[in-house]
Amino acid sequence: MNKTKKLTTGAMLLALVGAFMLIDRQLSYVFTYFIVLLIPVIIAVYCCMYSMKDGYVLCVGVVALSILFGSLYTYMYLPASIITGLCISAAIRKDYDRRRVMLISIAVFVLSELLITFLVSPLLGVSVDSQLKAMETTFNEMSNVAGVSGAMNAVVGNLGTFLLVVFIFSTMLTGVLEGYLISFMTVFVLKRMKIKNIGYNNAMDIKMPEWLAYVLFFFTASLMFMNVPILMKSEFVKYSLMCLGVFSSLILFYYGYLFMIIYLKKKGGRVNIFLLLLAIFILMPFSYIILLVVGFLYGSGPLRRKLENEKE
Repeated sequence: MNKTKKLTTGAMLLALVGAFMLIDRQLSYVFTYFIVLLIPVIIAVYCCMYSMKDGYVLCVGVVALSILFGSLYTYMYLPASIITGLCISAAIRKDYDRRRVMLISIAVFVLSELLITFLVSPLLGVSVDSQLKAMETTFNEMSNVAGVSGAMNAVVGNLGTFLLVVFIFSTMLTGVLEGYLISFMTVFVLKRMKIKNIGYNNAMDIKMPEWLAYVLFFFTASLMFMNVPILMKSEFVKYSLMCLGVFSSLILFYYGYLFMIIYLKKKGGRVNIFLLLLAIFILMPFSYIILLVVGFLYGSGPLRRKLENEKE
């Protein structure tokens, strides 16, 4: 009976994916982005209902449907969707809390966005350099029309480097939003279907190996040396260091923010947290630098041990 139910559920989920792909095909692939976000949710729900092995079988079916009915965009993002679905399934089955599930989902999609943008897209004829040149041309034209080209150059400095950082940051932000949306939908569906209710554990349980904090700080600091000639000679080295630097800074920023939330909760609750968010919004980018340093000190140990000692 259970095996029959398992097969029926798997067939229904595959039929759902196939139906969306067929509709998407008829409408010139306008819903492809939605399908890319739907696939990991379906995989995660099925794995949580039954087992990881059953989930692997479902993944094979999803791949087959994508080959038959998918678009180029589907092929590009399908590995990320499947890996995300399997990773958050494994995390949920290990009883990870909602924050960890969200972080895993975000990490996979951020890395996927970077790989697709800087490695896969150029193979398909979409050059990063051409996109940056188009952005630079648009930026210069807008500055000239507004009559502020001189002031903007003084503020921005090296426009090419500035736009590259913005491009990488926006790519990562896209991955963050996608990962968050996938984790949110997965948790919501699991709760509504009464399969599993995933709550929050103590925020202090979220930690990294102390050595990793030093590695992240090193790559973040490397952003200051992007104009070194020996690094600029190789496009691969330049883009790789840029991606690692921005990605590392986002992680340290998150840990800095996490420390501040934990600390302020101990001192005064929600009002102080609201004031922190307001201060971050007003003082950007100065507050970003402060939280990077705080995140490093929290991840590498000193501030974490301070909180743990206060708890005792």
